[in-house]
Amino acid sequence: MFAGILAYMRFMQNVGAVESFPSLARLRESLFRHAKWFAYTPKPAGAARTTLQFTVENPAQGATIPRGTRVATSTGDIIFETIEPLVIPAGQTSGTVGAIHAHLIKDEIIGLSDGSKNQRYQLQQSPLVVLPAEDSDEEEFAITLRVDGEEWTQVRSLVWASELGGAESKAFKVEIEPDDTAYVVFGDGLFGDIPPAGAEIVVDYWIGGGEAGNVGAGTLTELAGNIANVASVTNLEAATGGHDRETEEELRKNIPSQVITRGRAVTREDYRRLLEAFAEVAKVNIRHPQENVVEVYVLPQGGGLPSDELKEKLADYLDNIRMITEDVRILDPTLVGVDITARIWVDENYDASEVAGAVVAALREEIGEPEFARQLYPSDIYRIIQAQAGVVKVDLDKLARSGESGVGAILADENEILVEGTIQVFADIYNGD
Repeated sequence: MFAGILAYMRFMQNVGAVESFPSLARLRESLFRHAKWFAYTPKPAGAARTTLQFTVENPAQGATIPRGTRVATSTGDIIFETIEPLVIPAGQTSGTVGAIHAHLIKDEIIGLSDGSKNQRYQLQQSPLVVLPAEDSDEEEFAITLRVDGEEWTQVRSLVWASELGGAESKAFKVEIEPDDTAYVVFGDGLFGDIPPAGAEIVVDYWIGGGEAGNVGAGTLTELAGNIANVASVTNLEAATGGHDRETEEELRKNIPSQVITRGRAVTREDYRRLLEAFAEVAKVNIRHPQENVVEVYVLPQGGGLPSDELKEKLADYLDNIRMITEDVRILDPTLVGVDITARIWVDENYDASEVAGAVVAALREEIGEPEFARQLYPSDIYRIIQAQAGVVKVDLDKLARSGESGVGAILADENEILVEGTIQVFADIYNGD
């Protein structure tokens, strides 16, 4: 028993030592503690945004679409809600309104103030999402709060509340726990005001979000419920801005960047660390084509080209941390399509069409991994195809950039990213020839 107790104590000491380092910690709770020590805010999920167009049946009557109207994809698994009411006047055939991939929780009473300092109240539902702030390039939690009917101001830190009026400032901040539970926190009378004793605290907030909300144009077509005189609805543009909460691996990578860079972009590595900490950014490539010029090529999460909104956000962010003499330019990467045509011969004990499908899926997965300045050789394609069960023989007829022909290596430039082009795999049963 004594040996067992000592072994357990040693195990717990080892666990404690491991959890004491951000690069080694396994528990999300430990990583959140490290984040607080380094003044780093773990990123919750962000909600994708788009514009919905509603079309009426009879233009002579017009239509009214309430705030919170729900529109889904054809499968029903991705649902957006309108963020404000839309009135389509009589004589007009259609109208547009903004929508986000989240659900509005309205007029939730989270408590009555007891008049004490540093009060903390839990939101009843989660996960709370973030959205771009109206007057800032940064994101903020999608929540509004009222104390006895008076709206208070959300701040990132109650220390900043002194800028809103010191002890008289009516401000609150939001804290997120590792399990996504959200809390509203008030000040101590010096840094942020204290809600009066007995005051009712009411919140409106949005929950949901995630990268899955970045759906393509024309995919939001199913209207939940019936709205008089509405014939159809769709999103004319792709939804953007959705991202999942920061993973444990991302936290291990991003927390040290707060210390290493000290919040300043000087070297290429500084730029990379700081920008890839953005939840909406998958990859960046930094170039210095000439003195005092910095080119930043950005690949957003989910692939494609970065939106104007994201590029503006990154430019504003870098404007405050770059060297004053540097001209920073946020640019689109060049997406290079890769065309592949191959013929394979399959063992007679396998289904040729199934093997061909597996080969196509493997090639798509390989090309779908985003990377700047990637090099793709014919040997890579042979290796991927021959690794699939049932493949006996391979002929590679085409490996080239889209619009070109032949079989050869594809060497992407610094600002280029290889993406899937046309992939064709023809399969026959191998007969020994």
